[in-house]
Amino acid sequence: MSLRKILGSIAIIAIILFAFYLIIQAMSMRDGGAEKSFAQGAMSTPAVSVPVVPAPSAQLSEGEMEQQLKEYQNAVSEDRGLSKLYLVKCAACHGRDGTGPIGPSIAGKSKDENFTILMKYKNDEVKNTMMRGLLDKTDIAELEMLAEEISAF
Repeated sequence: MSLRKILGSIAIIAIILFAFYLIIQAMSMRDGGAEKSFAQGAMSTPAVSVPVVPAPSAQLSEGEMEQQLKEYQNAVSEDRGLSKLYLVKCAACHGRDGTGPIGPSIAGKSKDENFTILMKYKNDEVKNTMMRGLLDKTDIAELEMLAEEISAF
């Protein structure tokens, strides 16, 4: 056997062992291994409590839908009282105050103006790939909530 074949075989075995190592690490982190320190061989991850509010479903009754919308409104960030919905959908581009470090300023408009603009993006009347992608799966009730929240800026 040539030296080239021996080195190739060793490299393949090393890659396979490394893959198994990564799989084992991923499984141990999923099963609570995230609390281990670096010295124990896993990354330490701080515990973060994020409220999980399920998306509205067409199978909900009117009362359940209203309750879910209230939960969205109550899932408020400690930072300026912004809703999680705004933080997830808007804040990255329009900022936490609506003045927009990346996207245009959305501050200073009424709820109706904001809702009209959001609907134009949702219905693809205004071409904007980023907004279209964000609003595709956002329902009308959520758009109304966003419009109202943005009008407070």
